[in-house]
Amino acid sequence: MGEQLNYAIVAIVAALVYSNSLTGEFVFDDLPAIRDNQDVDPARTAWMHVFEDNFWGQPMGSQWSSHVSYRPLTTLSFRLNYIIHGFEPFGYHAVNLVLHSLASVLVAMVAARVFQHVGTEAAISALACGLLFAVHPVHTEAVANIVCRAELLAGVFWCLAFLAYDRACKQASLPASLPWIGATTLSTLAALMSKEQGIMVLPCCIVYDVLVVDGLDLTGLLTSNDNSDSDVVGEGSAAPSTAPSKRKPKTPSKKGSKKAKGSDASWLPSTACVLRVVLMLAITFSMYQWRVSLNKGDDVKNDEKTNPANHIDDTVLRWLTKNYYVFLHFWLLIVPWDLCCDWSSFGIANIRGLDDYRNLSTAAMYSVLIVAGLSLLFTRVAPKAYRAAALSGLAMMAINFVPASGLLVETGFVIAERILYLPSIGYCIAVTAIVGALLQASSKPARQFIMAAGVTVLVLLAARTMLRNPDWSDERSLYQTGLHVLPNNAKLHHNLARVLDDPKDAEHHFRMAIRYYKYYGSAYINLGVVLANDNRLEAAVRIWKDGLAAWSARPILGQDPVILNLNIGTGLKNLGQLKASLPYIKRCLEVCYKIHGSTYCQAHNYIFQFHAHRLVFFVFFVFIVCVSCRPANPTARMLSTRFKPGSPTERANDVCF
Repeated sequence: MGEQLNYAIVAIVAALVYSNSLTGEFVFDDLPAIRDNQDVDPARTAWMHVFEDNFWGQPMGSQWSSHVSYRPLTTLSFRLNYIIHGFEPFGYHAVNLVLHSLASVLVAMVAARVFQHVGTEAAISALACGLLFAVHPVHTEAVANIVCRAELLAGVFWCLAFLAYDRACKQASLPASLPWIGATTLSTLAALMSKEQGIMVLPCCIVYDVLVVDGLDLTGLLTSNDNSDSDVVGEGSAAPSTAPSKRKPKTPSKKGSKKAKGSDASWLPSTACVLRVVLMLAITFSMYQWRVSLNKGDDVKNDEKTNPANHIDDTVLRWLTKNYYVFLHFWLLIVPWDLCCDWSSFGIANIRGLDDYRNLSTAAMYSVLIVAGLSLLFTRVAPKAYRAAALSGLAMMAINFVPASGLLVETGFVIAERILYLPSIGYCIAVTAIVGALLQASSKPARQFIMAAGVTVLVLLAARTMLRNPDWSDERSLYQTGLHVLPNNAKLHHNLARVLDDPKDAEHHFRMAIRYYKYYGSAYINLGVVLANDNRLEAAVRIWKDGLAAWSARPILGQDPVILNLNIGTGLKNLGQLKASLPYIKRCLEVCYKIHGSTYCQAHNYIFQFHAHRLVFFVFFVFIVCVSCRPANPTARMLSTRFKPGSPTERANDVCF
C-alpha cells in the first residue's frame, strides 16, 4: 500500500506542476511536425505511410530533408489525436501531461529497483527520485512543447524495458529469463521508434545488472578485505539498517551462478550476468544496425547557424566547443534557471582557443565526474548500496546522453533541453543516492536540515517549472523569453519577427538576425518582403541580392536560392526592368530542377523557347505547369505568390543516427 501511495503522489505532483501547460498553442516545431505533417492527417496519407517517412512527413533519405529522424510511434500518436479532435491543441497537451505523469511514476519504480538493497530507505528514495524527475524544470520543453512527445514516449518505453529486464534478472536460469528479455527487446524497439535515444536503455540495463544485481565490488582491489563495508549489493545480501551497530556481515548469494563464497572474487561477474550481458550486447548491436539501415546512407545535413561547432575547421577548437556544449547540458540539470527554446545560431560563441576561460568549466565537470566515479567504484566512500545506486545513476546519465552529445555523431542543435529527458533519469537516481548516503552518515540535526533543504529544492524546482510553462503558450512569448537568455541568437530574432504584427518591429528583428549571422538567407528574404510591402521595392531587391550573395558564399540545403531568385526577378519585373529579371527567373527554375527533378526543367525549356519575351505570361505559365504536374510540391505553391516569404519559424533539427 505504501508504494502505491508514493506512486500516486508522484503522478499527482507531475500533473499539477504541468497543469498550466494545457492551454498552449501549436508553437515552434509543432507546426511542421504536426499541423503541416501530411502523415498526421488520415485524409492525406495511409497509416502505413508513417513507417516510410521521417518525423516531418518526408520520405526517409529524400534529398531536401535536413535529417533522418525516424519516430513512427510518435507520429502515430499525433495521428490518433487528430482523429479524435483535429488540430485542437488542448488534446495534444493533455496527452503529453498524462505521459509525463506516467513516466514519472515509472522512473520512481525504476529507482525502487536500483535502491532495492538500501533497506527501509528504498521506498522514500524512490519517492524522492520520482518527485525530482516530475518537477524538474528542464523537462518543460519535453512536456509543454507538443512535438517533444517523442521524449515522453521514449521515456515511458525506456522504463518499461528496464523493469522487464529487472524481472529477467530475477529468474532462476537464463532460459527462464528469455521471455522477459524478449519483453525488454520489444519495449526498447518501441522506445527507439519513438526517439533515437531510446535504444540506450539496453546498455543501461547492462550497467544495472553488473552493479546492482550482480554486485560488482572493486573496493577490495585497493583496500584490505576487512568486511567493514557491510552494505552488500547483490542477490541474497542483507539489507542494511540505518544504525551502524546493527549492520550485518557480508552474505554470499544463494544461487549457484553467483560468485563463490568469500570476497576475493567479488570483482568477477557471475556466469548468469555474463550470459545476460552478451545477449544484451547482441540485441543492442542488431537493433542499432537496423536503425542505421533506415537512413539510406544519408548523414545529418545542418548549416552553420544550426550547429556552429560542426563547421569549425580546427579539430581542437571543434572538440573544445562540443565538450563545452556537454558542460552546458550538465549545468542545466544542476541549475535549470536560464531556459531557452533554441540555443543555436551563435547564441553561444565558439571556443576561441586553449586559453578560453570556458574550458575551465568543461575541465571541472569532467574532473568531478571522473573523481566521483572512481571513488564510488574503488573506495568505501559510502555504504555499498548507495555507492552502487549513485554509480548506476551517473552511468545511466552519461549513456543516455551519448547519442545527443554531438561527440560521436553530428547533431542538429547546440543545446536542447528536450534531449535531457532520458539522461535526467540517471541524474535523479544519482542525486537521490548521494543525498541518501549523506542522510545515513549524518547526525539527527544534520538529517533534519538535509531533509528540509531537499524539500525546499523540490518546491523551488516546481515553482520554476510552473513559471516556465506559460512561455510555451504562444510563439511570441516563447521567442521573447528566449532572447532574454540569448539576446544575440539570430534564429530567435528571425522567428520573433515572423510573428510580430508591427512591420517596424519585424524589420528591426530581421535586421538583427542578419547582424548576428550575415549568411541568414531566410532573414534576407523576409526582410525584403517587409520592405516590398512597405512600398520600398528597390530596397527590397537590394536586400534580396545581398541575400543571394550571402547564400552563394555559404550554400546550404533548402529553398532559399529558389525564393531569392524568384523574388529578385519578380521585383525587377515590377520595377520595369524586364530584361534584367529574366536571368533570375531562369536561375529559379534551374535550382528547382536540381531539387525536384525534370518537371521543372521541361517547363523551363519550353517557356524559354516560346515565351521569353512575354515575362508576365511566362511567370503565369510556369505556375500552371508546376501546379498541374506536382500539386503537392511546396515549390510549386511558392511560385504562385507575388513575393514569397522565407521559411517560417525554423525548426530545430534533432539527434539521429
